[in-house]
Amino acid sequence: MKFSILDQGLIDKNTSSEQALSNTIELAKNAEKLGYFSFWVSEHHNVHSFSISCPEIVMMQLAQQTKNLKIGVASILLNLYSALRTAETINTMTTFFKDRFLFSLGSNPGTKLIQQAFNYSSQNSLSYQQKIKELFHYLNLKTKKSSKKVRSVIQNQANKEIFITTFTLRNAILAAKLGANLIIAHNLFPNFLNTKKIIKIYRKTFEKYWPNKQSQVIFPSFIVTSTTKTEIQKLATPLKFFLLGENDFNKYQSFPTWEDVSTRLHKEAELDLKSKIFPLIGSAKYILDELEKIANDLEIDHFLLIPMVNQIENRIKILELIANEFKRRQNAKIC
Repeated sequence: MKFSILDQGLIDKNTSSEQALSNTIELAKNAEKLGYFSFWVSEHHNVHSFSISCPEIVMMQLAQQTKNLKIGVASILLNLYSALRTAETINTMTTFFKDRFLFSLGSNPGTKLIQQAFNYSSQNSLSYQQKIKELFHYLNLKTKKSSKKVRSVIQNQANKEIFITTFTLRNAILAAKLGANLIIAHNLFPNFLNTKKIIKIYRKTFEKYWPNKQSQVIFPSFIVTSTTKTEIQKLATPLKFFLLGENDFNKYQSFPTWEDVSTRLHKEAELDLKSKIFPLIGSAKYILDELEKIANDLEIDHFLLIPMVNQIENRIKILELIANEFKRRQNAKIC
């Protein structure tokens, strides 16, 4: 199995956004040292707890600060940008760092405030599916002629690994037809039967259109672990409250700690009823046991782990515990 890491550039309590970006670099270095397959960053705007709004720039820095670690983005918010500009960015990045980057596309246009700030309008913009097709046109253009009369001038022969992050069958089928890989967004919309159905149809469609190419499916999951039950609870409870998404995820001025949610603990029993997102919480052994069950049931061998807990030391510790448990079982590298 392959294990990768997704980081949002968490802004911890009493920590600046600048320090948060430095922490992302530190986490990536630790991921490489521990043998993880790849390290991904996300794109968010106007969320107090997240520092990464320009993932492509962060990716370039991560590639410089690591040696061989694959660096990904999950996901580029394609609805906010033009397909041409996105293609030019990808082509430029892969010119400087060949075979290092992984790019996933997402359909979320953000809140209404973000849409206004980006001058995005669903009525006046191409549909998400049209933008994806346009992007692939610009990325795959091999000649100086284009049916669209414009082209991405910068071109290279580097392999561009494109994923589509989705929880819908429609976008999964589109990914398959275009030869794109899939990140199944089960972590945001947990419905196991639907997830299984989407993956099955995606693979069948991919094989039909690309019989000589191997499809890839990545399964993301929030994870929380530590060395004691008390420590696990103190990390997991703030995450549960944060994932409720209150005030567009801006209820807290930074990523919450146990102290930030302590006055709400009497409501913790209600969390499971309100929650739509369910992290894997427990010992490293328990988490790997659960991931192995998912791997066997869905025939998946690549997991994107999301250690969304406060303090960089705790995030590094999660990476270490998972890596050590996997190596103990397999007597092998984590990827």
